[in-house]
Formats: sequence, structure tokens, C-alpha cells
Amino acid sequence: PMGATGAAVPVHPSHASAPATSPATSPAPSPVPVGAPPPNGVQPPAPASGAAPSLPPGTSYPDFHYLPPSPQSQGNASPAHPQPIDPSQHPPPSTPAPAPPAPSSHAPPAEASASPSKMVVFRICGSRLDRKDMFSKSDPFLVLYAAAPGMDRATATRDSPDWKKLHETEFVLDDHEPDWRPFQLPLYSLCGGDEERPILIECYDWDEDSHHDFIGYCITDLAELKTCPSGLKLTNRRRIGIGSTAGYLKVLKCALK
Repeated sequence: PMGATGAAVPVHPSHASAPATSPATSPAPSPVPVGAPPPNGVQPPAPASGAAPSLPPGTSYPDFHYLPPSPQSQGNASPAHPQPIDPSQHPPPSTPAPAPPAPSSHAPPAEASASPSKMVVFRICGSRLDRKDMFSKSDPFLVLYAAAPGMDRATATRDSPDWKKLHETEFVLDDHEPDWRPFQLPLYSLCGGDEERPILIECYDWDEDSHHDFIGYCITDLAELKTCPSGLKLTNRRRIGIGSTAGYLKVLKCALK
């Protein structure tokens, strides 16, 4: 300022006015990456109970996302340690018992239910057997065969190789109505417990030279024999005469023992 005489009057530094500034606006702050310190070193105040921090008035942080502080960053506060668990107060969870297996819809094979100690008692006689000797009656005897597992009676034939010889009766001299002595066979060997498994019975005329003459045969099963049929037909397709029937067998007894 100028005095009355036109000379410059000194101004105290405290009364000096600030230099004029340009009214131009300051440049926009550059974006801050997520997790990086905010611009100008200004840290946001600590949030309360996990809430986002409040910023000072007139301050903005572009693209700044709040991340809750970890326990290690909160001063000297140490993270909480897990407390030991008393086993008596917290018993381990009980393991449920496994469910019983569902019953099978398939019946066990008959062989599994056939006890080796079970026996089948037979008493069989013949009736009207064919004559095989020229000057005398036949001397008949029987031979019994068991079928292999899986053989079906409807398709079984006498000449099948799957028959297994089980028993041979004694021969009865000069008799076309023989009554053989009772005999018994193991149930397991006879049919494996399967009463519908086929059984082959052959009838022969005994000869001293061991060239026994075939009289006839029948294929049956234990289920039929237990009914004690009185007329099991013996078949011989090479029989000389009318028809192929060479006689009959009568089952007087067939029972489990």
C-alpha cells in the first residue's frame, strides 16, 4: 500500500494475503486397485463390527472396496484359540446299526437243503413182465440211475450219457411178478434234494453169461415215486410183439428216512 506521500508502506508478514490460485479444478484421482492403500496415504477409519468405514467429508476413493481386517492386523489383539472339548460332555455320535439284508426273492437251490444223512426207502415189485427165456420165465432185476443236475424229465432220454448208476437189485428166478427186497438210497445221491429231477429205472432178465436181456425202462422222479404209483409202464421200442409195453412196476413204498 502507498502512504500519503506516495511512499510504499511495509506490510507485516502476518497481514500478507495468500497468493491467488487458479480457479481450475484439480485433476481426478487415479483409480486405486482393490486391496491397495488409498491415495495420499489416508487410511479409512476402522469399521465397527464389520461395517464399511466412513470416509472424511469431501474425500472419495474410486474403485476402493472394503475388506474386513484380519485378526493379525488389529493391533496387538491375538486371535482366539479353540477351547478343548471334554469327551464326557460331548460323546461321539453313535453309528447307526446296518440294516439287515433284504430277503432274497430266489429260493436256495435244492442241493443246499438236501442233507447227506437223509435216506429214501424203496420197495418195488413187477407185474406182467415180458418173457425173455425160451423155456422158462424171466429172472428180472432192476437198475436205478440218477440224473445230472439240470437235466429235465421232459427231454431226458435213456441213451443220455448223463445218467449215473446208483443201485442194482437182486434178481428173482422164474418170476414175472417179482417182489424185490426193500432198499434205501441217499437222498442227495438220488436227486440232490430236487424231487423233480429225473430218475431212470431199467429192468433186465438175468443170465449166467452176464449177457442180460433188456426188458424195459421208465423215466420218473421222486415226486411221482412218493405217490406210490401202481402202474409205471416199462417201455421197450425193440420189443417183439404188439406195442412197446414190456410190463409194469408197482411202487409199494417210497419214503424219506
